[in-house]
Amino acid sequence: MNLQRLRVGEWIFGVSGVVLLVSLFLPWFGLEGEWIDLGPGGPVEGFNDSAGAVTTWSAWQVFSVADLLLALLAVLALVVWTIVARATAAGPGIAGEALLVPLAVVAAIVALVQVLSTPNAVEAAPPIPDPTTEYGAWLGLLATLGILVGLLVAMRDERLSRAGRLTDATGVPVAAPPYVERLPAPPAG
Repeated sequence: MNLQRLRVGEWIFGVSGVVLLVSLFLPWFGLEGEWIDLGPGGPVEGFNDSAGAVTTWSAWQVFSVADLLLALLAVLALVVWTIVARATAAGPGIAGEALLVPLAVVAAIVALVQVLSTPNAVEAAPPIPDPTTEYGAWLGLLATLGILVGLLVAMRDERLSRAGRLTDATGVPVAAPPYVERLPAPPAG
């Protein structure tokens, strides 16, 4: 694995993939205020906290399909990051990035819709607590958008060398230009 092959776009979507994976385990939504204790399964009778309480749920507890889509995007972003770092040519990395973009677009739309609409859809028994969007949801949304932006930046990068700097086809610096065999022209005739 050669980390010199990784450019800005690959670092953006690689780091964003790790952040997205971690954010799925952080609190995404919560209920705050004085209320009868609610768990992921519904109201629990017998507990009443007059000082107020906060209950939060991670993406794994709230979603049924969206969490799997986001986890798939994060894992595939890390796979493509690894392919780019290990490949000896630029082709496999660019192909992986191009194939991952449609999934990233869909996941970004799903994450945006979930973060903006889910807290208002939370139903709870009276007294109704205030639904909140927790930091994990915002972190997950930013990471999803980061993967999409990183993929687009990485595909835009044409891997051109700076003037006076020799690199191979993947952007790794080399000491000397590659040997190019010169063959004679075919006979005229």
